[in-house]
Amino acid sequence: MTNFGRALLASSIAATSTSAHVFRATQEVEGTSPLTIDSGSKNLRLSDDGPTMTVPEYSSDQCGDWLVGVLAADSDGSGGLSEDEFLDFLKDIDDPPHVTEFFNKQSDSYLALPWLFKVAHKSLACRCIGLGLGSKCCTGENAEISFLGLRDDPDERQALTQAQLSIAAEYRADMCNSVAAVFEEVIPVPVMASPVTPAPV
Repeated sequence: MTNFGRALLASSIAATSTSAHVFRATQEVEGTSPLTIDSGSKNLRLSDDGPTMTVPEYSSDQCGDWLVGVLAADSDGSGGLSEDEFLDFLKDIDDPPHVTEFFNKQSDSYLALPWLFKVAHKSLACRCIGLGLGSKCCTGENAEISFLGLRDDPDERQALTQAQLSIAAEYRADMCNSVAAVFEEVIPVPVMASPVTPAPV
């Protein structure tokens, strides 16, 4: 298992945010250090002084498309993304093409997804705690990735405290970081074959 896989395996479902541009997930195993995603430098770190893993690069347009796709996948209008709706979001991604091909070939259900996607869903769903939705807002199988902080809604932003606005900014970055990182970990980028040069006659 790779370092990123170990990091997500160690992260618990409960997540809290402690400083600007940083996502922290508490550990299931007592005594281990928190997983940190630094949204500014796009790094993953197992602890404050631990090894760093780089989140793959993605464009601002890609991030914007992912956020639009997340909001569009809310088929029941609940204001959040359930497990099945998260799968719908993933299957509707059309860029990059190898990601589209991956979901066209497999993952007929949320349960069939590689486990890293499931951990990403639960970790993102638990950002609701920092957004003030209660300590149990992401418990149980019906936990959803909340849209609070993800929508470009001036009225919604006005209703948030300054601390919640800061967390919401982190949340948007973490959404894209998580999607990009799990794609990198689970879906291999196809290797282009080198053109064959004819032998000299």
